Amino acid sequence: MTGNGPAIIRLGGGQVLLRGPAVLDAARLVEHGVRLTRQRDNIAPNPHVLSLLDALRAEAGELMSAVGHSDVRDHDDQPPSEHEEITAAEAAELLGVTDRHIRRLAPDLGARKVGGAWVYERSAVTAYALAEPA
Repeated sequence: MTGNGPAIIRLGGGQVLLRGPAVLDAARLVEHGVRLTRQRDNIAPNPHVLSLLDALRAEAGELMSAVGHSDVRDHDDQPPSEHEEITAAEAAELLGVTDRHIRRLAPDLGARKVGGAWVYERSAVTAYALAEPA
């Protein structure tokens, strides 16, 4: 994805370089934090956190495009919604697994039940797909 070398490099002076899967993991974690802040605490996230999330999403999108994922949107179109929800069947298709297996992964993907059906966020599923070894 990004060539050889570590995924996380501590540069010192308050700087850290993230590469490849570390970018995707960081994007997923920040998205999760923003979502929890909005849903649980009902407050708007810090603008610096939102800027970080935008930067991580942009880089994650570049990485996904580089490895040929067809579910990646063009950044010039419409920006991806952090709340874009997909069904279990769509999530299973994105990961190339069965419907039963995607339900087992629900806790790892931050899925939630709505009316008895699992609902997944597309960004969490695509980040998981890229973080998994091929």
